[in-house]
Amino acid sequence: MSRKPSGDFYSRTTKWKEDKKKKAEQTKDDKDKEELMNCTFAPSTNFGGAGPSPRALRPDTVETATERLYSLSKTRRDYDALKEQREEAEIQRTCTFQPRINNSAAANKAEARYLQSPSKHKTGRHQHAPTGLTECTFNPQTNEVPRHMSSAQSYLEADPFERLYSATTASRGARSQPCTPAKSHRSTASMPSTPAVESFLERQKNKEQERQQKLSKLQQAQQPSHEPMLCKKSLEMSSRRGNSSFLQRQKEHDEHKQYRSQQLQRKTRDRECTFKPKISAKGMEQRARSVEELSTGDALKKEALQEALRLRAQQQEMKGATFQPRILQAPGVEGRLKILSEPDTYIARVQQEQMENDKKMIQHQINQQDAELAECTFQPAIHQAPSYVQRIARSMALTRSENTMLPTAGPDRGWR
Repeated sequence: MSRKPSGDFYSRTTKWKEDKKKKAEQTKDDKDKEELMNCTFAPSTNFGGAGPSPRALRPDTVETATERLYSLSKTRRDYDALKEQREEAEIQRTCTFQPRINNSAAANKAEARYLQSPSKHKTGRHQHAPTGLTECTFNPQTNEVPRHMSSAQSYLEADPFERLYSATTASRGARSQPCTPAKSHRSTASMPSTPAVESFLERQKNKEQERQQKLSKLQQAQQPSHEPMLCKKSLEMSSRRGNSSFLQRQKEHDEHKQYRSQQLQRKTRDRECTFKPKISAKGMEQRARSVEELSTGDALKKEALQEALRLRAQQQEMKGATFQPRILQAPGVEGRLKILSEPDTYIARVQQEQMENDKKMIQHQINQQDAELAECTFQPAIHQAPSYVQRIARSMALTRSENTMLPTAGPDRGWR
């Protein structure tokens, strides 16, 4: 008999496993088909709008549960993506705003104009780094200079850049010549300046004028042209409010609000309290009671009345109790504890009585145990021990008796 190589055995095993797997899958598919054929339930679902229908989501072919769930989720994801695309297209269609974008290369380089020099593109000098002032649109609100401060007004009328430049030049001159006296603003302003600074100041002045013109135009455009017609009452209210400060108006409002709340509470209280007492002429003539009489006096009267009522009720109850016990007094009779006659021996007598009770209890337990053992009639058969065992026992007893007769060594012997 010829032996087959190991490769044939491996191929046959692999083929057998594949056939077994296919057969199991076929059996499972047959069972699923039988279950689906017997299942007649068809739920009515609403997928909303123009979404996929139930037949599109459920294929005709029989698939496993995992495949069905995966295909269903994939179909829904595709439908959601299509729906988002449609919504985005609808938004793009309805939104007609298109910003104006300047795509020129020169417009992309934005920087402050006072940082630019006239010969920037010609000489190729180093460009200034951005200072971040282009985003500073905050305009602080400053106080106006009073009329009597003529020096301050003349100082502020000058261009700010000229003032700063003159102050910087003056500080530099003061550092280089500390011994010379400080010069005035007019002398510093008359110092020679470079052409670059002069051109810069000129450009700055032009830009400031342009800015003021734009602000004036915007202010004129935003100024309302309509003037409302106010009645006499409105004019009176506005004039009255204009004379008073905010704190005064707030105080008046709080007082008015408090007055209205008091009026409302009073109306509510009057609506609930409908009782109106009738006061006689004699009551009108009597004097009003004091605070002590209304508080402490009324409380004492109430306590006295309650005590009188309690005593009266107790007397009414004792009227029906006619029993009187008869007490006999026998000479020579005393109590068992003798607390009054023999107080010193009270604890010893109590202990003696407790010991007698304990003895009685122990004797009772012994009697009860004997009564229980009386019913046990079993008696074991005991044989006499062998002679050598008896000899060993006697020798051990003698040794034990001799050891007890020997004197014990005290701690003063000092054995080591």
